[in-house]
Amino acid sequence: MSESSGSDRFQTWLIAARSGDRKALDELLSLLEARFRQDAERRVGHVLRGRTRVSDVLQDAYVEVVRSIGAFEGATESEFYAWVTTIIENSARRQHRHLTAKKRKPPSRTSELNALAAVFFRTVSSPLSDLQKAEDVQMVFRALDEMRDDHRVVIEQIVLAARPVTEVADDLGRTEQATRMLLSRARAALTVKLDKLSRDRSEN
Repeated sequence: MSESSGSDRFQTWLIAARSGDRKALDELLSLLEARFRQDAERRVGHVLRGRTRVSDVLQDAYVEVVRSIGAFEGATESEFYAWVTTIIENSARRQHRHLTAKKRKPPSRTSELNALAAVFFRTVSSPLSDLQKAEDVQMVFRALDEMRDDHRVVIEQIVLAARPVTEVADDLGRTEQATRMLLSRARAALTVKLDKLSRDRSEN
């Protein structure tokens, strides 16, 4: 592919992503995902390594990218890369501040996994809590249903079905690393989707 056609493809995805096209945004992130992961690994470094996961830093950054892409003012691949890496750096700094302030490991589950756990493993039972649980289950499945197919599949297979990443990677025809990156983007998309559905529910 020529440099010109690659630039045209990037511009097409960027315009669509700014308009709210999540598939186009995923294509932009996929285009540079190996470099983003390397950046996240460098920023986690030896201080945070073992106490937090690179995938958590990436996911936190991707959530911010999804929420903020409409405000991105750049026009080139290099500007997009610089913008996302700044967000990744800020995510790593938040992780570091959390560990420094709390003197403990951050939660091993990310926010959307906590939401899923709350839905499926809530222990307190009462008529009110049972109703809340039913509403939460409905919200989770609605969020999954509205996600793009590959995002939904990787969440269902790895998170809900607890299948090994290597098996799911084989099914998807992806490398293990590419599947983990897809999972990070899918988790970010699910987090944003659950946040929106939760806000919509509280306003109604």
